[in-house]
Amino acid sequence: MTNNSSSYSFPRCSIRLFTGPARSGLTTRLISEVRPALTEPEPRKVLWLVPSHRAGERLREQLVDSGVRATLSIWIGTFDSLASEVLAGSGLPFRPIGGELRWELLHLIVRKLAAQGELQYFRPIASTSGLTDRLYHWISRCQRVGVDPDRIRQTLDGEPSPRISEFLKIFSEYQETCRTNRWYDAQRRLWEADRLLREGAVNLSLPTEIVVLDGFLELLPAELAILQTLARHVREVLATLLMDPKRPDLFSKTSRTRDRLLSLFGQASVQEECVGAATYFESAGLRHLERYLFFPPGEAPAAEDTTGVKIIVGANVAQEVELVAQEIKRLLIDGDPDFGDRVVRPKDVVVVVRSFAEYADRIWQTFREFGIPTYIEGGLPLSRVGIIRALLTLIALEVESWPLPKLLAILRNRYFRPRWLEGGDSAVVAQVETVLRSLNLAGGKEAVLEQLRNWVSAKSQEEQQPGAENPDPELRTLQIVQELAECFSSWREVASWGEWISRWTLLAERCGLLSELSAEISPAKQPEAMGKSPPWIPAENGEELRLLDRRAWTILSSKLGELQNLYGATGIAEQAFTAKEAFELLRQIAARTVIIPQPEESGRVRVLSPASASSLSAPYVFVMGLTQGSYPTPMPEISVWNKEELLRLGKLGIEAISLTAKVEEEMLLFYRLVTRASRRLFLSYPAADEAGEALLPSPFLEEIELACGKERIAKQLPESLSPLPRAERPFTIGHWRIKAVNEAISARTQLLELLCGPESNSTLGTNIRHGFVVRIHRGRFRVFTAFDGMLEGKRIREALKRVFQQQPSFSPTQLESYAACPFRFLLRDLLGIEPPPEVRVETDFLQRGLRFHHALAKFHQTLIERCGKEVCYEDIRSEFSDQALREIWEESFEPPPQGSPSSLAAAGYELDRRRWQAFQPTYLEQWQNYDKYCEGHFGTVFKPKWFERWIGRQRGQGEEGPPEPYLLKLDKRETLRLHGRIDRIDVAQMGDTTWLAIVDYKSGSSPPVAANSWKESLANGIGLQLALYLLAAEENCVLPPPAIPIFGGYWMLSGRGLAERCVLPVYEVWSSAKKKSDIALTRANDWEKIKGEILQQTCLQILNAIRRGDFPPVPISELECRGCPYRTVCRVGECKDLLKTWSWKE
Repeated sequence: MTNNSSSYSFPRCSIRLFTGPARSGLTTRLISEVRPALTEPEPRKVLWLVPSHRAGERLREQLVDSGVRATLSIWIGTFDSLASEVLAGSGLPFRPIGGELRWELLHLIVRKLAAQGELQYFRPIASTSGLTDRLYHWISRCQRVGVDPDRIRQTLDGEPSPRISEFLKIFSEYQETCRTNRWYDAQRRLWEADRLLREGAVNLSLPTEIVVLDGFLELLPAELAILQTLARHVREVLATLLMDPKRPDLFSKTSRTRDRLLSLFGQASVQEECVGAATYFESAGLRHLERYLFFPPGEAPAAEDTTGVKIIVGANVAQEVELVAQEIKRLLIDGDPDFGDRVVRPKDVVVVVRSFAEYADRIWQTFREFGIPTYIEGGLPLSRVGIIRALLTLIALEVESWPLPKLLAILRNRYFRPRWLEGGDSAVVAQVETVLRSLNLAGGKEAVLEQLRNWVSAKSQEEQQPGAENPDPELRTLQIVQELAECFSSWREVASWGEWISRWTLLAERCGLLSELSAEISPAKQPEAMGKSPPWIPAENGEELRLLDRRAWTILSSKLGELQNLYGATGIAEQAFTAKEAFELLRQIAARTVIIPQPEESGRVRVLSPASASSLSAPYVFVMGLTQGSYPTPMPEISVWNKEELLRLGKLGIEAISLTAKVEEEMLLFYRLVTRASRRLFLSYPAADEAGEALLPSPFLEEIELACGKERIAKQLPESLSPLPRAERPFTIGHWRIKAVNEAISARTQLLELLCGPESNSTLGTNIRHGFVVRIHRGRFRVFTAFDGMLEGKRIREALKRVFQQQPSFSPTQLESYAACPFRFLLRDLLGIEPPPEVRVETDFLQRGLRFHHALAKFHQTLIERCGKEVCYEDIRSEFSDQALREIWEESFEPPPQGSPSSLAAAGYELDRRRWQAFQPTYLEQWQNYDKYCEGHFGTVFKPKWFERWIGRQRGQGEEGPPEPYLLKLDKRETLRLHGRIDRIDVAQMGDTTWLAIVDYKSGSSPPVAANSWKESLANGIGLQLALYLLAAEENCVLPPPAIPIFGGYWMLSGRGLAERCVLPVYEVWSSAKKKSDIALTRANDWEKIKGEILQQTCLQILNAIRRGDFPPVPISELECRGCPYRTVCRVGECKDLLKTWSWKE
């Protein structure tokens, strides 16, 4: 690859350059210039070069519309397609490699060199995509100017720095790999084509009399070199450039291209002609906007007529997309009478988005709801397609050690249809899910299986054989989970990439994912008719989703195969991957690879990138996402060179992009986008992001208003977040339903009658009728009904009784949760429903509490490790300096979140980290007071030793997983299985006996226990967690004897630490002498009653209420409603207004 910039003489060639603004008819002028040559008896041959294939398609349409018939004499294509023709005509074997595979190849090369120890500077970040992005960018910039690693070494005097040395090593390895495998990327194809043309080593049948350059903003060095070579053999070169002398900043890029052409061919050889002003607009507003956009400040006159320009502001991205969909739907149905045309076709509309990652999925879903036929150029990530998402969830189950939510998500997934689950039968799935939820499993494959086996064994009197026709639910659940576990039986072994592909394919087959690709859509899954719905209301298309799944699976299989070939090419085909490493690669591939939901572009609204949209025109153009940071985009921080090195490399043409050049390039791109519309231009942006953070509009929108005049452009401001549709006519099923019910409340029932009338048999109408029934029952005075959480019906009662019949399993926290609010317990603990998202900014106290809990455990563990023993407050003061304690404290806080968290999440983490740093002196003071309290009340100091300790029978050495649950006898018939983990256990060694103190952290400042007594609090379900932990410890289900619990207490982190009212004593300590051996223990006054009566009675009452199906929204206090994640779906306020009362103790 060499950049030959030697000058040529062009005795036969004339160069004609046509300039003008957008829509001034530049291409039309070229066609008129070329037409005479094509109408000769023997038409002259024309080589017409365009910047993109889409621009070539538009040119062909224009040629046909203009009456040019000798189209066989015109070769239309890009420089890249020309280079491919040249390479193919040379007979040299070559294999093109696209941008995605180039990125993957570079990523693999970096990993390979790092594994071989050849990278030291880049080694810590060798596996990151950020490094690959930087290398990709700078290798591409070097290739653009035809510079290879050897020329860079010659240009840089002396020994290059380790950073540059490793960059050149990666660059050389990349080039050698491409040469060995005959891979040609885009830049290599161009330079090689130029060499072959110059040497005459190719025999082409391409047109060689007239060369046309149409629509280029700039020409790459390799393209200029090819143009130089072609100019030696042709008669004429015609070119167009966007230019306007009144706006030099806007057209600086094309001005530089003009200067290069003049330098290349010589000033005397080039004839310039200005075509004139833009005339190809149908609206006055667009004509004015083109003429004065980015004019010098204060020089643009206000527009007299801004027809055709509108700004749309959505409250968020979702509303922005919906408002755009409404505008498009209205155009498709009603046409555009302002322009005398009652018909607007989908192909007349172009939507431009810059971030497909942010908009593609939302646009696809919303436009489908509106019934808008859509083509999305950027496509959707494969990870968003149903079947690929199901595969990733399946693999994640094994990689993440079988968390219960992931297991339940798989069972509910419609793609999960293995034969051993009876094809995904919904009744069987519901039964299995009920059993798994009732166990309250903590996760872990082996732990899940063992708990299921233990439960089945415990019901031996009802046990059935595995081959029984109707096994009981517990046995059936065990069989299904065992079958699923068998699918991963060989995954503990490392394997090559090819072997992992085979394992994933086999997993998909065994779990029924691939059967979903070939199966027909069952009638039960087909969407039902809408009844008498208007013709503009769209219907679901299940077959469209099925075809999307098939194509997604084919694309993923092809992509994995390509990556396997790359592994072979880089010599690491046999590298062994763990399941986690292979899954991470698969997840990245699925996220980076896109699929176009509907590959056919004709007859559809086109959603395009700015680069694609700038090459065409359409009557209606929507430019979305016009926020600060998207137009213009920020400067990329991807340089691997310092300033001195860049100065030297500038001699080779390798230059860093300046801020000024970047802004000018963005201005020109935006100018081209807004001039693509001939009738109407819609500019939109969201006022806030998904986290509720305010977004500023693009500064280019201000330029739009400056060009047209302040307050002269029609603007649609954000609507409220109310679900009520504002449009007079609803365009989607959801809008129709909401509008029909809302109007019916005001006695306008026409829409509702279409849905729910006697002639309607649609599912939607049936659901609305059921909704009215629900509303009537919820409005009953003083009475809780089934629609308030008081579950009724024989089937529900039998299911609850079956699940919680014998030895039901709970954690003490769940029992407290039910007592605090039965409705929240139903949603979160029983049904596992995720809380609805809320768009608001507030502290996540749950997340902060978890972070502080983990950090405290790590802090104490580090102290124990450093000292080699358990320590009290006085010990650490003598062992560590203030600075050492501060360092240990700060290192105990969890590291920042991985990946790319939102700015709000990052800010929340930083606030928690700073709060943790400031909390250190408070906690040390709490610890000192705790030691004084223990010394004064129990005659000794208790030292922290165990953290997050499971209750129950402890496992033997070598056994994995949590212990078996602790069995609490409630009465002669009832036994409760308890599981859970204790935050902290402190110890005091008294001779041969170990005294225990159980500590439970609370993030708040208010003690959870009532001020009067523990007995009353426990009878109301408050403080059960601590009391049950003490009971389990007393029965040796926390630590083996001779360990005895002395007391337990709540440690209020935001308060005074361990307050006396938060302490529940099991023993009282009496001392008549100074020796510890003289200390005597006596039972605390209330413990025997708590242990023998109150705990059993309270737990039994809660269990019976759950079995009855009593889950009304009745919190124990109003404090439970503050910060509750389910408050947006809870009806506690309405129930209070209707004077509904209830108690689980009745």
